[in-house]
Amino acid sequence: MPPLLGLAGWDSEPWCDAYFPADLPDDWWFSYLANEVDCVLLRPEQWYLGLSAETTDRLSNALAEAPVDLSFLLAVAPEQPPPRSALERFAAFDVGLLVDQPFALADLWPQWRRTAPGRWTAEDRSEVRVWQVESIDLRAWRQDAAALPPTLRALILSGPAASPGRVTELRTMLQLLGLA
Repeated sequence: MPPLLGLAGWDSEPWCDAYFPADLPDDWWFSYLANEVDCVLLRPEQWYLGLSAETTDRLSNALAEAPVDLSFLLAVAPEQPPPRSALERFAAFDVGLLVDQPFALADLWPQWRRTAPGRWTAEDRSEVRVWQVESIDLRAWRQDAAALPPTLRALILSGPAASPGRVTELRTMLQLLGLA
């Protein structure tokens, strides 16, 4: 199975204003974004930690409109596991949890444990990686891609130069290299 390719974040990232059409309702953003990405990584403050009622409603509305083939990687804050109600919002989706330590709600979805900065590994040895993209250097990406393990489950772009268009470029490069 080719790795899922995606982005960290969805609604407050530097690329949002330029990427989403001005007249597109924000609860359609996941559906629109799914044209470019396979998955979205949500940090704890984007899906359960300290959310206002307005932000929670906005997320719930967006998830109601999101395509079911969009996968989510949900980062879990150390020492602050999410409440079951936050997890249940994602029940219709393929979800994985990125954790520092496995926690008791493991029956819901697979968990990948942090093994290094930007790297999580599951019991089955599959990996999730986050690439910090400060600038676009396709030669460096090619070199980094050559070192990716065959057990890679997801590759997420994050950072100031990450955008949906960069995911498309990454997908093309990985296909040309026979890695996706």
